[in-house]
Amino acid sequence: MEWYYKQKNHEYQPLPSLKTGCDANNNTRQIGIIYPEQNAKIYVPLEIDGQRGKTVFTATHRKPGSKIFWHLDDEYIGTTVNFHQISVSPSPGRHVLTIVD
Repeated sequence: MEWYYKQKNHEYQPLPSLKTGCDANNNTRQIGIIYPEQNAKIYVPLEIDGQRGKTVFTATHRKPGSKIFWHLDDEYIGTTVNFHQISVSPSPGRHVLTIVD
């Protein structure tokens, strides 16, 4: 939600880091996939030249400057920094998208 809010509210200041010792039971995720949602069905259209188009996968990370490493079906597809979007042309069928920081 923070990612969406920041897009329209440029004055937004993220929450400060937790005080040392306060994060023992912290369940706050630092990284997350925005699109596609879990178990989503996506449509990848054909381009005007008949080639299969691309879909744009989007993720977020709470720490500015962090790298995200993208994998589709355990195959590395790229790295993003700061702006976490990657264009992919997946084949038809089920896939598993994994991100790691």
